[in-house]
Amino acid sequence: MSIVYFSRTHKTQNVAKKLGQALNLGVYQIKDDKNWKGFFGFIKGGFYASTNKPVRIEYDQEALDSHHIFVLSPVWASGPAPAVRIFLNENKDKNMTLVYTCDGSNLEKVYENSRKLFPHVKNYYGITHRLKDEDKILERIVKAYKED
Repeated sequence: MSIVYFSRTHKTQNVAKKLGQALNLGVYQIKDDKNWKGFFGFIKGGFYASTNKPVRIEYDQEALDSHHIFVLSPVWASGPAPAVRIFLNENKDKNMTLVYTCDGSNLEKVYENSRKLFPHVKNYYGITHRLKDEDKILERIVKAYKED
């Protein structure tokens, strides 16, 4: 198993590192060719996510050398960040679990959208920062996959 993530504000990165430590897994970053910093980066990110604009991505190919990949993404416009959308579509043959992080999005709507776009993703989890549920959700994920 391995973990790949994209993070604009380091929140998702921190969650990825915690999950990697808990499961003793390699953690790999997905990078893209855009500057998402600041208010204008936030607005641009929402536009790219809602219109499915493509971005060029790069990541360590070693992340794909496992039987299961945890993919972590912030919620952007009721779905994954553009770099994660590209990663998911490029790796449809992989066994993946998608873990969303958000400040307060309606995760049921996010899951519903994601199931339509990424039917190959088997499991979904969501961490909502305003609910302070990060530890509880990470514990649930670790318990579900510790034996895998």
